[in-house]
Amino acid sequence: MARAHDRADADRVRLHAVGVPVLRPVLPGQLPGLHPRRRLAGPVPRAGGAPRPRATPPATTDCRARRAAGPTDRRIRRRRRPERRIVLHDFTGWPTGPLHLAVGVFDGVHLGHQALIRGLVGGAYAAGATPIAATFDPLPAQVLAQDPPQSTLADAPERAALLEHAGAAAVIVFTFDKAFSQQSAEAFIKRVTKAGDVQRIVVGPDFQFGHGREGAVPALHALGETYRFAVTVVEPISLGGAAVSSTRIRQALRQGDLATAQQLLGRPYSATGTIVKGEQRGRALGFPTINVAPPPDKLLPLDGIYATWVVLGDKRYRAASSLGVRPTFGGGPRKLEAFILDFNEDVYGQEATISFVERLRDEVQFDSADDLSTQIAKDVERTRLALR
Repeated sequence: MARAHDRADADRVRLHAVGVPVLRPVLPGQLPGLHPRRRLAGPVPRAGGAPRPRATPPATTDCRARRAAGPTDRRIRRRRRPERRIVLHDFTGWPTGPLHLAVGVFDGVHLGHQALIRGLVGGAYAAGATPIAATFDPLPAQVLAQDPPQSTLADAPERAALLEHAGAAAVIVFTFDKAFSQQSAEAFIKRVTKAGDVQRIVVGPDFQFGHGREGAVPALHALGETYRFAVTVVEPISLGGAAVSSTRIRQALRQGDLATAQQLLGRPYSATGTIVKGEQRGRALGFPTINVAPPPDKLLPLDGIYATWVVLGDKRYRAASSLGVRPTFGGGPRKLEAFILDFNEDVYGQEATISFVERLRDEVQFDSADDLSTQIAKDVERTRLALR
């Protein structure tokens, strides 16, 4: 473990994509059912019972060197992680004991976010502290008068599940509204340090907080001196010649580039919603579909036909999915439909997660319903091949 040094500027952790492990392949529908207002969540899935890799804590700047330089046995010892994870709301009910806190929007929980959480976890367990992460709901950009409002890559429950799967022992979901945005940087930090024994805060280099974004990393260091916590700044990781970011993922999805989005996320992109009744046109074509209604602010890929996995409960199925306006039938509102292969059950009202694996083709207008049906049969066969 690297020793912390007392100096004004943070030692920055530069992580690169090469050699950075990602989350094991997991579909969001297989993650625990979490909600920011629920206190307890189900256990985080493990990869075949294998132990989670041990993370190496990054170099840091510590304004309290005595905490970083604890006894050797304290550095080596690892606290047993709880089998049940916790999602908390705002500033009450935080875990007791020393805490290391990662703060960020974490939209999508992409590879860069996962690297930050690994650094958080490694440093926390080496110091005998509990690693927790904090995010915001709604996204700050959705509240601060952005027009049009920013779409989400992952809503709060999915973000919480992914953060916990990455290693956080608990997730705090701050309710971000106009009142929250009006508090000063110091007022926010004061509330954080009163909520728990926060000994270290871990952020990215672009972290900003407080009214009018008055607080950034230098202000966080200054407040750390006052409120007695250390600060770790984790640099972005690079992939494909550019930093991994939520913006890059959004651009890839809008272009239908699933390969890039999956590479940056470390998993297939997915959307979760309730199964609702549709117009029954798929049934008439011989391919009955489920109509899934994600939240209205959920970002969906470019319209087209996709090979997908559909998760219903604890089972997943192959599906040929259509995203678009159905031009063969005169167009209409944008809808997400899935023809689940080898499936015949009534699932109206249930929740489904659709994970986009491969883009098969554009959505096009056919001369007749029969022509469309013929093409759907080909799409189904391509889906079988893509998801073998």
